[in-house]
Amino acid sequence: MGVTVPNTHKISKLVKMISDNGANLIITDWIDEHSEMLGEWEAQNRYDMDFLVEKRKLDTAIGEVQKFLSVNVIQSELREELCDSTKKEKLLKCLPESNSECSVFELNCYYIMFEKII
Repeated sequence: MGVTVPNTHKISKLVKMISDNGANLIITDWIDEHSEMLGEWEAQNRYDMDFLVEKRKLDTAIGEVQKFLSVNVIQSELREELCDSTKKEKLLKCLPESNSECSVFELNCYYIMFEKII
């Protein structure tokens, strides 16, 4: 979307950037409502060796993140649209050369970001 994404643990800030900049990504209600919690978990997990999360909460979060990925067709198999070599080539031209060797998962994510211009 032409926006520099900051290096941050604040998932709520990233969610806001998505809505403020018209990114082609669907933020589920659960992700929106729990973005501060997810950001806190991520930061605490890196810096607090005693950080714990209840298994039931973690299981719920994993399920909800899987829903988010599914709604946005972010998957480990190549999106149907990218099986078209012309679209895939157009997508790769949007990426810096350093990202041209990316995984299928990454290609699917980039497709969502650049779909409007492909």
